[in-house]
Amino acid sequence: MHKIWLMFDPRTALIGLFAFLFLLALAIHYMLLYSDGFDWLQGPDYKPVEMIQGMNALPAGK
Repeated sequence: MHKIWLMFDPRTALIGLFAFLFLLALAIHYMLLYSDGFDWLQGPDYKPVEMIQGMNALPAGK
């Protein structure tokens, strides 16, 4: 195993490995967030809020 580290610089190899794993983790999390079943922010039962007709933000006289 030590002969592998003679071919590659350990610092460069570990930085490359950590960068790859970080980008892989970001990609997996974004894929899960965009799927309906695994979206933990909005949940599987999320429905957009519907405005009720006749509701206004301000009273009628203003």
